[in-house]
Amino acid sequence: MENKTKYLTIITVLMMFSFNVFSDADEHHHQHDAHVHGAAVLNIVAEDKTILIELESPTMNILGFEHEPKTEEQHKIVKQANERLEKYLSVLSIPDKQCKQTESDLEFAHDSHGDEHHDKHHHGHHHDEHDDVHSEYHLNYTIKCESLDNLKLNIALFENFSGFEHVDLNWIYGQKQGAIELEPENTLIEF
Repeated sequence: MENKTKYLTIITVLMMFSFNVFSDADEHHHQHDAHVHGAAVLNIVAEDKTILIELESPTMNILGFEHEPKTEEQHKIVKQANERLEKYLSVLSIPDKQCKQTESDLEFAHDSHGDEHHDKHHHGHHHDEHDDVHSEYHLNYTIKCESLDNLKLNIALFENFSGFEHVDLNWIYGQKQGAIELEPENTLIEF
C-alpha cells in the first residue's frame, strides 16, 4: 500500500504541474485526452538517485488490439509484451548511468460504456465480455542509480512498440520541471 501511495502522490504532483505548464486550452485538452490511439502520457520524477516512471497508454499502442486476446497469436503477443514491460528498458534507457530497477507494477484498466474496471495483472490475462472496451496499460517503475548528475533519458517506446506516434512527457528533475511532446525522431531528453 505504501508503494501505491507513493505513486499516487507523484501522479497528483505531476497532474497539478501539467495544468500549470499548458496555458493554451487546446494543448491542455490534447495533454489530458483520456484514450487516444498512438498517444501516451509518460511521467518521470528524478531525485536523490531515484527515478520514478509512470506510463499510461492504450493497449492498442503496445499490443495492436484492445479486446480480450482471442487467438493463440494474440495470447502470445500479450505474453511477450508483458514480459518486455516488466523491465523499464522497454520504456526508456538511461545512457552513461549505472541504474537498477527496484520495483515495477503493471496494470490494465478497462473502460466499457462509462464503467471503469481496474484489474492487476502479472502475466497479461485480462477478461472482458465487451469487444468495444477501451483498455489501457498503467505502468510504474522505480529505478535506483549511482548518480543522477547530467541525466539523459532515451525514450525507447517508439522502437520497441510500433503503435506509438507521440508521447506527452511530464518531468521533474530535482528543482526543475517541464513538459514536452516526444515523437519517433525526438526521443533523447537531457536535463
